[in-house]
Amino acid sequence: MKLKQIFYLGVNLLTDYGFYIKLLVIKGIDKDSAEIRLFKGLNVISGASDTGKTYIFECINFALGSKDVPRAIDEGYNEIYIEIETYKGEIVTIKRNLSDKKMFLYKCTFNTIDTNAPVEIKQKHDENKKNNISTILLNICNVDYKKILATKKGTFENFTFRDIAHLTMLNEESVISKASIIYSGKGGFKKTRNESVFKTIVTGIDDSSSIIDCDPTSRKIGIQAKIEIIDKFISDTVKEIEELEKHIRDYNTSNNSMNEAIDGLENMIEGKKQALDTLEHERRAIWDDDIKLKQENLYNTELIKRFTLLKENYLSDLERLDFIDEAGFYLGQLNDIKCPLCNGELKNGFEDSNFEEEAVEQSIKSERVKLKKQINDLVATINDLQEKILIREKEIHKLDECINKIDKEINDELKPIIDKYLSRLDSFLQIRDYVKKKEYAIKKIEQLKDEKEYLSVDLSKDKYIKPVVNEITDVNYEDLCEIMKNILSEWKLYESVNVTFDKSIMDFIINNKHKENYGKGYRALINTAFVIAIMKYSIKFSLPHSKLVIIDSPLTTYKEKDKEVDNNEIKSEVKQMFYQYLSKESENMQIIMLDNVDPNIDNQSNINYYHFSKNKEVGRYGFLPI
Repeated sequence: MKLKQIFYLGVNLLTDYGFYIKLLVIKGIDKDSAEIRLFKGLNVISGASDTGKTYIFECINFALGSKDVPRAIDEGYNEIYIEIETYKGEIVTIKRNLSDKKMFLYKCTFNTIDTNAPVEIKQKHDENKKNNISTILLNICNVDYKKILATKKGTFENFTFRDIAHLTMLNEESVISKASIIYSGKGGFKKTRNESVFKTIVTGIDDSSSIIDCDPTSRKIGIQAKIEIIDKFISDTVKEIEELEKHIRDYNTSNNSMNEAIDGLENMIEGKKQALDTLEHERRAIWDDDIKLKQENLYNTELIKRFTLLKENYLSDLERLDFIDEAGFYLGQLNDIKCPLCNGELKNGFEDSNFEEEAVEQSIKSERVKLKKQINDLVATINDLQEKILIREKEIHKLDECINKIDKEINDELKPIIDKYLSRLDSFLQIRDYVKKKEYAIKKIEQLKDEKEYLSVDLSKDKYIKPVVNEITDVNYEDLCEIMKNILSEWKLYESVNVTFDKSIMDFIINNKHKENYGKGYRALINTAFVIAIMKYSIKFSLPHSKLVIIDSPLTTYKEKDKEVDNNEIKSEVKQMFYQYLSKESENMQIIMLDNVDPNIDNQSNINYYHFSKNKEVGRYGFLPI
């Protein structure tokens, strides 16, 4: 494994490279524009044949720099616009003419191109200039590959965006290819170049360093410098291992026993957390009861205040009646006197034939009895309420004691135990992390030593006999096979899946069977899975990629061309699992599928879906307006 490759192992740090297509527009003089809007994630354009699905593929491919001009399906259309957005949030619009094949770049959305001046760009890649579509898209995809081996004789060529497109875009012929998609139908003198492209994409290392230096002295100096760098890496890694061993030496346990200890602690923590949840639930229930009782006491206290005030009013009324009764008594005791002026009899100042003194006295008496009864009732009610308050206070006191007891158990017993277990678990997890880092460091030293030995042997040679380039390692192939296996398993294409890679044909072997021995339907799915596996592999290991995949007819082949029937027919369940998997696994990437097979209703809700009906009366007829 080369040095640069080592740095691609580990955590996926790169996330903002690549781009996705937002809008495709075809324009022409005196023609209604044809457009389709796309989004991140899975985009499916399905429907009848001859509705423009393949034309969409051809237009996108042409706008991204292909030499292949889309077939003319309607005269008058001459301009292709494609609006793309990078994962850094930058938006550009690419224009390409169908007639003269010229290309232009707008640094704006399609809707604002009329107010922005375009820059003409070239279709052909130029490593020394930036004004070409290939360099622009490679920069967006974080690709810094320069040279790749093109022939076994030692000819090197530039790495271009078309090399990425070749492994991300499959047309309806390539998708059913019997040969590996790596070759894309271009064998012979292109074989070495295609293999170099695949190797570069999978390893993240181009062949720039493999170009032969005619000066043996310079070559040896370069090799010695690489050996010195490797020695420095080995030295630093040994120091790293020593530091890790300082943390590990007190724990003389194997990985298995450590994992068992971790599992045990996690189980204990889970048990204590369940007990804590039970106590907290019990505390909440008691606390609710406590609050209800306190609210009831507050209500009863307020009633006592109001009843006491009412009692005072009744007592005031009673005092007033007593005053009236007493005043009448004293007035009745006064003697009659004569007028001091005429010595005549004084007449009563108030005469009322209806006035009955006894009736008044009886009324006062009745009112007094009524007031006393109301006062007694109020006193009894107030006493009852006061007694109820005392009872509730005792109940509240008991509930408060229960709450305090639970709080004490939680704070003094459960939480400290959980914290203690968590602390021990953190320690074990940290030690396990140190052990894994040490194991990785040891493997890295072995890889560096192998590289140093290889360079030392190379240093002893006087000259190169043939170009020596980086190769895909068995680990790389194993990772690719694992991703491929997961994809095919999720699609339920087979009951069980075994995936290996045959380096002689540069293709996957599925269940010990070569792809060429499958029918077209299976080949289409296997080739589609290959393209998606490369993208997922690149993202997983932070390798440059466009994060865009476009497939034409992955689920449908032309039946008039298909001589193999029955056992080569893809099941309906597989087709829907195909859509379901891609809809869930396409976050932060874009997958565009053009096919005759419609996703079912459940899958349609999770994707950006267009259906071309080829019926003027139903939905959208096709890509081009009619």
